[in-house]
Amino acid sequence: MAPPSSDWTTEEGQWVLLVCIPHVVSDTVLPPPTDLSIEREHPPRPFRLTVPRRVAPDPKSIYNHPYVSSAGDFGRFVLYATRGTQPVPPVVNDFDTDAEPEDRFDHIGYPRELFLCDLNTRTATLLPRPDPERPIVNPGSVGLLTTSATKSITLHLEPSPGTNLATLLCYISDGNRWTVQNLYYPPGAPGQRRWKGGDGVVNYMHFMLWVDLSCGIITLNTNLLLQGHPELRYVPLPQACVMEAAGLARERCVGVSAGKVRFLEISNYERIRLWTLVDIGTGDWTLDHQLDLDNLWDEDAFKATGLDLPNECPGVAFIHPEHPTMAYFFQESRLFHVDMSTGKFMDGQYFMMDNPPADYHSSRFVRPWKLPQQLFSAFLFESWILVKLVIHLRGNSPIVKCKMDAYPGSHAYPVKERVLLNGFSNAAKLD
Repeated sequence: MAPPSSDWTTEEGQWVLLVCIPHVVSDTVLPPPTDLSIEREHPPRPFRLTVPRRVAPDPKSIYNHPYVSSAGDFGRFVLYATRGTQPVPPVVNDFDTDAEPEDRFDHIGYPRELFLCDLNTRTATLLPRPDPERPIVNPGSVGLLTTSATKSITLHLEPSPGTNLATLLCYISDGNRWTVQNLYYPPGAPGQRRWKGGDGVVNYMHFMLWVDLSCGIITLNTNLLLQGHPELRYVPLPQACVMEAAGLARERCVGVSAGKVRFLEISNYERIRLWTLVDIGTGDWTLDHQLDLDNLWDEDAFKATGLDLPNECPGVAFIHPEHPTMAYFFQESRLFHVDMSTGKFMDGQYFMMDNPPADYHSSRFVRPWKLPQQLFSAFLFESWILVKLVIHLRGNSPIVKCKMDAYPGSHAYPVKERVLLNGFSNAAKLD
């Protein structure tokens, strides 16, 4: 059985499973000043975002789509989107699954934008563009350091070709500008032609970790960054796991669980392995658990689901942030988890993630994110208020009328206007 919902709740906050490609609706559904809407679910169900087309206007494909680059504390995150000049797509939230490999360059000339988003205010603030000579190349190389409830630093790290340097771009929220620092490429790191990066940025204690799932992690001590003396270091993956390959998000992920950095992989489509980084200074890893996939499919618990044996290897999703032996995987549109300490198949359920299609589900498109408990509870309170309003409507109450817009298939409704009503500030108003 799945870990109880209490296992996703800590004294510091509530974990959610953030879907990294937001749903896109027309501007009339989410008019200014509201830039964000959420569908709030307890894990292991998804926490989904909706943004208006004015934030993410371009058609979606596997090669170009709005994307949550990084999620920080206090309900803030960074959203990446291109903003080209193409006409409005016939279906605003359509996802082109027929894109050819050569199509991956079609959006290269589009302006690439970053938005600093805040769930507390439901706003997406467009950040100024960095130096044109140092554009945001890969949204998977953008991190967010939240230094307080009101201040944050957005970071982008990119190797400088032909040099032994890497360029670190920093946007300080209360400074309204980007700073550029050229840092020495860390000793021991693979050559810049080999370092692909872009597989996500992980916050761990006082470190930012830039992940390349083929070879290793570049680390930045944020204490040194705040002191004005940033320094990059390199932590290779376990030696047996280093390979020259790209697009490994279906086979691997790096995350933090129970206060330690973990590495989960499906090796050669045959075996699941779970590693722990013992010392970030020395780069030592230990292999904690491994499990043959054939043994997993023979489990009575798997057979009891009534599912056919998979035609394809499952896709890696994430590691439970509080229980490191609980590894999660995608099997088409279902999310299931395995207790790596016992080798047991646990429960599986439908995971509602519209984009990308199920064939592409991987660790790149979902991440555990801790929200302040007060903020998470506010979403529940808002949903309760909407239920109360519906009850009023059905009872033909003269006290309140409610107008809500929804998109097809949604389970939550963006509230268009909020007024104080019967002592509740989260009520909705109808003209």
